[in-house]
Amino acid sequence: MSHLTLGAYERFNYGDLLFPIVLDHFYEQRPQFSRESQVLVHCTVGSGDMGRHGGARTQKLQREIRKGSHELIVGGGEVVGAGWFSMWASLQSSSCDRLVRGARKVVPRSARESCARRAMGGTWRFPFVPEIDVLKRVGYNAVGASHTVALGEEARSELWRVIGASSYASVRDNRTAQLAQCHGLGLPVVPDSAATLFELKRFERQRAQSPLSRGTSSGRVVVQMSRQWAEGCSAESINALNDIGLRCEGLDLLAVGLAGSHSDVLGLTLLSRRLECPTTVIIPESVDEIVSVISSARGVVASSLHVNVTAMAAGVWQIPLDGIKKLTAYMDTWGFEDESPVSGSGILDRFLMYDRESPSSRRVDRSHDLSDRAGRSVRELIERTYG
Repeated sequence: MSHLTLGAYERFNYGDLLFPIVLDHFYEQRPQFSRESQVLVHCTVGSGDMGRHGGARTQKLQREIRKGSHELIVGGGEVVGAGWFSMWASLQSSSCDRLVRGARKVVPRSARESCARRAMGGTWRFPFVPEIDVLKRVGYNAVGASHTVALGEEARSELWRVIGASSYASVRDNRTAQLAQCHGLGLPVVPDSAATLFELKRFERQRAQSPLSRGTSSGRVVVQMSRQWAEGCSAESINALNDIGLRCEGLDLLAVGLAGSHSDVLGLTLLSRRLECPTTVIIPESVDEIVSVISSARGVVASSLHVNVTAMAAGVWQIPLDGIKKLTAYMDTWGFEDESPVSGSGILDRFLMYDRESPSSRRVDRSHDLSDRAGRSVRELIERTYG
C-alpha cells in the first residue's frame, strides 16, 4: 500500500509548493520511518515538475491509482473547492490569460468543468476531493473554503460530505469552520502547515537571519501583489507605497505566483512603473529564495496568504492587503487586532505604527505558538491517515 499526497504541486505558485516540503519533514520524523522502505509519493492531477524550483518531484495521480490500494493526504487550503477548469488554466502560459478570462465570461461553468476534466484525465467531480475505490483512507489538512460560496448548494454539500467521511480533516480559519458546521461537521481549526517552516532543517539559514534568531534584517520592505491587485491598485495605495519606499530607500517587489492565471510578474512590472521610489522586481528561482527574501525583510506588504503566513512564521511584521477572502479569514483567526487587511492610506498608517515598534517578543511568541499548533495537527493527520 502506497502513501500518497495530492496538491497543486505542478505549478510555480508559492503556497502550493510548501505543503509537500512540510509533510516530508514530519513524515520522516515518525519513529517507524525507514528511508529505505518508505517514501511519500507526491501526486498532482496535471503534468509538471517543480523540482528545479525547490518543489516536490511529482507523479500524476491518475497513473498512481492504477497500481493498487492507497492512503492519501490532500494538501487542503483553497484547492479543495477548486474546479478542473481553474486547474487546467493554471497550467497554461500567461499568454493564454486573456483567453481564460474570456472563457470564464461566456462559457457556462458546467461546460468548462466537463471539458477540462476530460482534458486532464479526471474521473471524479472535484480535482482535490477524489472519490476513488482504491483510496482506503483520505485525510485533509487545514482546509480553506472561502471560495466555495461560488459553488451551488448541491456541489457544496457533496464536497463537505466527502470531507466529512475522511479519516481526518482540519480547517485553517474560523470562517471555514462555520461553513463546515452548516453541513454538520465540527472540524478543528489549526494554522496553515507553513507556520512550521522554520522548524525544518532545510530553512535553518533563513531562520538564522530572521527575528526568530535575532538575525540582521536586510532593511528592505518587501511588497507582493497578485496581478489582479496590482492592476486595480488605487492612487491612494500607490501614494502610500511611494512614501514607504522613499523612507526605506526603495521597495523589493516579490513575485510568488508564476503559474498561469497568476502572472505576478506582469502585475509587479506595472506597479513599478507607477511608483516613483526606487524598486527592484524579484523573480525568484526557487521556494528557498522566496523564504529568504521574506525572512530577512524589514517588513512585508502582501496580498498572498502564504507570504503573510511566512512572515508570521519568521516573526517579521506584515501588512495584509484587503479584498482577498481567504487572507481576511486567516488574519481574523490568527492575526493581532491591528493586523486586519488594509489598502490606501491604511498601508502607510500601518507601516508607521509597526516601524516605530521596539523589537517585540509578541510576533516571535506567536510564531512559536502557531508552529506548535500546526505541527501537532500535521502529526495527527499523518497518524490518522497513514497509521
